[in-house]
Amino acid sequence: MSAATITIFPTNKGTSIDSVRSMTLAELETVIRMVRPATVKDQLPLLKFATFGDQRSPGGSLRHDANTLSITGCEADYDGGEMPMADAVALCTNAGIEALFYTSASHTPEKPRWRVLCPLAAPITGTENELRERRAHWVGVLNAILGGTLKGESFALSQTFYFGAIAGRPAPEIVRLAGTCIDKMRNPPEPVMLVSARSKAPSAATVDDAADDWPSLVEYADRSAHLLACVRKALLVKKLSPPTIRKLFADHPHALDQSDPARAVNRAIERVLAGQPPAGDVLEGMTDSRVVALVRPHVEAGAVLVPSDDVPHSVAARITLRALRDRMYSQDGHVVEVARTPEGVSIQPVRDQALASRVDDRRQVLKVHFKNGRHTLGPSRMPVSSAAVVLASAAVREELREIRLVLKRPIAVEHSGRLQVLHPGFNDGPGIYVTAGEAIPNVAFDVAKRDLLALLDGYQFASAADHSRAVAALVLPALALGGMLSGNKPMLLIEANEPQGGKTKLAKAIATTLGERQQAITQRTGGVGSLDESISEALLRGAPCILLDNFRGHLDSPHLEAIQTAGNALIGCRVPHRSVVWLPVSNYLFTLTSNGLQLTEDQSNRVLVVRIVRRPDGYEFPEYSEGGFLEHMEANPSHYAGCVLTVVRHWFDAGKPRNPVQHAFFETMGVLDWIVREIFGMAPLLDEHRTITARLASPDGGFIRSLALEVERQQRLGRWVLASSLVDTAKTAGLAPNGGWPESDDESNKLMGRVLAKAFAKSEVLDYGHLHMRRAVGQYDHKPAKRYCVWRLADGPPPPYVDDEAPL
Repeated sequence: MSAATITIFPTNKGTSIDSVRSMTLAELETVIRMVRPATVKDQLPLLKFATFGDQRSPGGSLRHDANTLSITGCEADYDGGEMPMADAVALCTNAGIEALFYTSASHTPEKPRWRVLCPLAAPITGTENELRERRAHWVGVLNAILGGTLKGESFALSQTFYFGAIAGRPAPEIVRLAGTCIDKMRNPPEPVMLVSARSKAPSAATVDDAADDWPSLVEYADRSAHLLACVRKALLVKKLSPPTIRKLFADHPHALDQSDPARAVNRAIERVLAGQPPAGDVLEGMTDSRVVALVRPHVEAGAVLVPSDDVPHSVAARITLRALRDRMYSQDGHVVEVARTPEGVSIQPVRDQALASRVDDRRQVLKVHFKNGRHTLGPSRMPVSSAAVVLASAAVREELREIRLVLKRPIAVEHSGRLQVLHPGFNDGPGIYVTAGEAIPNVAFDVAKRDLLALLDGYQFASAADHSRAVAALVLPALALGGMLSGNKPMLLIEANEPQGGKTKLAKAIATTLGERQQAITQRTGGVGSLDESISEALLRGAPCILLDNFRGHLDSPHLEAIQTAGNALIGCRVPHRSVVWLPVSNYLFTLTSNGLQLTEDQSNRVLVVRIVRRPDGYEFPEYSEGGFLEHMEANPSHYAGCVLTVVRHWFDAGKPRNPVQHAFFETMGVLDWIVREIFGMAPLLDEHRTITARLASPDGGFIRSLALEVERQQRLGRWVLASSLVDTAKTAGLAPNGGWPESDDESNKLMGRVLAKAFAKSEVLDYGHLHMRRAVGQYDHKPAKRYCVWRLADGPPPPYVDDEAPL
């Protein structure tokens, strides 16, 4: 029979060690049987197959991961309430391993709970991570033997376990098995790993056997209530930060029982934060002090009252709203919730029937009755009519927190002059709800720059400045959503020379830098719903990144222009079946993709244009193990969020500088110009940009650009032609200027002359990225004539103009 060193702690505080000695399992069985029954579980001793040093946690505990010196065995805790200990004993007997089983203090035949201890033949020593990984391996082997029934708390490195009996309850059942040490098995099964033993903060406590002075699980009716009590103490008494609390309770039994353990802890954090209600007595307005005394304990425990003779509608509404603070929010005084829809998690309005159903499902509903001269409380249900009163109550703004955005992952925001990463759940300051809790990793500065630039390797941009603007677009979402830009934000316009140029993929990549997805809005030629209505719907859903995809023709949306210039003002959003909702819109980011578009002059001054040139057929794009660059980003969202945060932090730590630029949104453009030039060493952001936006605002600017691209498609580059030849090219391709072509060829030629004259009014060269169009004045048929040449910049300068060249 093997002997192993076992450490025994007298209390769950872990501030002292009772004994450290080598024992066989037979000797340990005797120790367990001889423990004096305790009044409560917290008075029982705890054991651990390990040795510890003298390094104390901030709370004074010796029992934590960093103080673990060696591992001498593995322990596992089963409290699933289904597998009898006899079945587990049979499995370990068949495996031939040496083990000791005993039932825990909360065990009952109906809900079995037990522990199993397996000594190792040789102690494990090494670094903290090495101890954690090697111990977890053998716990995983034990888990495989037991059919994968163990929970994640068994994998925690410094987890200790109570032993002994509670007074008035049966003594523990103990079964000892002879056999081979688990680390000497000839053919051990493949380990079944659950939640890996994580690195915990030095003050971390394993919660069921909690070190320090956390509430005891035995005192609570269920694990969720215990987790909530622990989180409440961590936040309000110990003043721990949410990230520390998430690490501290990652292995809490209730969290590990859930499909998403991190979300369970986040919900507890959010409930505690939401539980700090506005100042004022929620029962104010009730006049009978006897009724107030009757209902107060129930209301403070989270119960909801329905209206009655003694409970006015206004008071009942306020009670209901305060009880639902952890799940519902205000959007300009309208009650909303964060819910999962086919399109993803988003902000959704709450209707009266839904509210009544949620109250009945989640809260105790009571009604005050007056009978035989006395008031009593009885169970009830929330009437739909009462739910409607709640939704219309003026108390919505006071009792519920205002929500603006829903994000899939945390981002950094500016708070009190510092960058602060949001926590999962609701963040009061910015009004942002974060649905997941994956941390943003630290990425080295040079690595961040390299990996962001590498994302764009497969693209050919129309100019060096377009490349700069594409890099700026990767950083802009973090700046905009994080509230770090004082000025208005431009709409990104990604323009390609041909279809399938990759513009939509680039737009998706811009949102993916924060782990987000674009909320796509397509151009409608018929059907229900205007563009402005679609934009309002996206804003009301809290979608941070909104994509107007593959738009053509004339874009004229006063609503969109108002959003871009609103700053910190509110914008009215109108959708069917809802009254106008006024929202702050400074944190949203709009992206527009097009192969040919005309904007109003105002809108053209509010865009940042990125022009891309479609790669030729057969071009081999960079590949990653996951596929293309977008699939690679989607598989590694945290890394690229870290890359962007590194760049943003570098700019932030430099004092948030900006370069002087000429643009309507000079604050934002100046910041982006500084980032691309000073951090990435690229071309100025706004080179040639005014020429591009002037073309976008011209009624026929898009027509002439399309005409130049058609000349390229027809392989007629580098040839000087008359306007009449360009008319033929346009008509062959089905292109027409604003208003269409006249019936006669002569009038069409004159119209083309007027369109070209306007286009060349300020310059003899038009810039379309990789293509330029030049005008020259000379002679044709012994008369003054203007000729036009489209050429590709990569081919060098255009051929010289020669008078009297025959028209094509």
